[in-house]
Amino acid sequence: MSKQLNRKRWENFKKNRRAFYSAIIFGMLFFLSLFADFLANDKPLYIKSQGKVYFPIINFYSEVEFGGDLKTEAIYGDREIQCLILTGGNDDCWDSPETVISEGYKNRTNGGKILWPIIRFNHNTIANLNVPAPSPPDSEHWLGTDDTARDVLARIIYGFRISVIFGLTVTFFASIVGIFAGSVQGYFGGKTDLFTQRFIEIWNSVPSLYVIIILSAFLRIDFLMLTVLITLFSWTALVGVVRAEFLRARNFEYVMAAKALGVPTRSIIFKHLLPNAMVATLTLVPFILTGSIGSLAALDFLGFGLPASYPSLGELTMQATSSWDVSETIEDPPFFFDNLPLELPTIIPPGDFAGVLLSVAANQATSTAVGMLEFTASGDSQDVPGDVNGDGEVNVSDALSVISAWGSCTGCPEDLNDDGNVNVTDLLDVIANWTV
Repeated sequence: MSKQLNRKRWENFKKNRRAFYSAIIFGMLFFLSLFADFLANDKPLYIKSQGKVYFPIINFYSEVEFGGDLKTEAIYGDREIQCLILTGGNDDCWDSPETVISEGYKNRTNGGKILWPIIRFNHNTIANLNVPAPSPPDSEHWLGTDDTARDVLARIIYGFRISVIFGLTVTFFASIVGIFAGSVQGYFGGKTDLFTQRFIEIWNSVPSLYVIIILSAFLRIDFLMLTVLITLFSWTALVGVVRAEFLRARNFEYVMAAKALGVPTRSIIFKHLLPNAMVATLTLVPFILTGSIGSLAALDFLGFGLPASYPSLGELTMQATSSWDVSETIEDPPFFFDNLPLELPTIIPPGDFAGVLLSVAANQATSTAVGMLEFTASGDSQDVPGDVNGDGEVNVSDALSVISAWGSCTGCPEDLNDDGNVNVTDLLDVIANWTV
């Protein structure tokens, strides 16, 4: 009977296609994230060199294994180490690795092989970039890098694994405590139910986020500590449902018959009442899972979550918000002034506030001040950066020219970066090239 009932419940769940396929996609993503070390890593999956086979992801290998000098772990991202592996320890790799590798391939003298993961970066790998970090997506970094030149996609994969494992752990222990408390309340009732309910009401009124932030000031917050803290504030979510199911079912005839026959209380709770109560209880489990993941992300976003060495979705979100481009295009400048302010801001924010900053001292500037604020660029007048009007000088006239041409402007001299718009970026280029 129980198998038939469970099969019917499964068929009903499959009829909800959105929930069914969402569960499949989530399960597949989580399963793949369990093998994050094999998907994104700065260590090769497989190495064959000098007739030997190596598995760097699993084992430790020093440079000496491949013909190097150091007994520390080989840095597989270095081109010299790759050359030693591919050529079987050629000493010329230290001088010109690219030449040695290319000659080896041409003459087919290299017998080494390196099999890399799909993403050749770990969540903490610092990449060598030719542009400032954070960098945009490219062929190596599919989602770009963060502010410390770490691959964003690799950190998402590792961060997703940690977040889901954290959520499942919290959900498991919170469910155990919540189901136990709810079953005791519902089965015994009376004063046990009364006092437990009052305690839960008081406990639910405690601001969990603030408590965790306060505790982080004098406690070392790690994965285990954070799991315990979140569990302490998550178990109450199931108490109400389990309690209601037990209060409803404890007066059923089969329960009364079991009591009359002398069946132990433990057996009645776990064998008769709890299986029936789990149907309604399981509907709340996904909410505990998502809530715990959200709590972890919120704490990481605020800087009170996992240590910095851990990849975190909240930390990535924080970096994304802090990396927004403040050079917003202003189609119609909301400010007009005749005289340049005596002091120019070094950073001009977007929106109307830019006009406030630029004109904050306009009432103090006079024609005399304008004459004092003329800056002349050194060198040839034909090669002066920021010179809009072509007079060989970068001064107030160039800044006013940029402001007067503000907005969409293709091919005009005021568009210094040739992006089709005259905006804050062009004004900053002019300011950056002023010299006294």
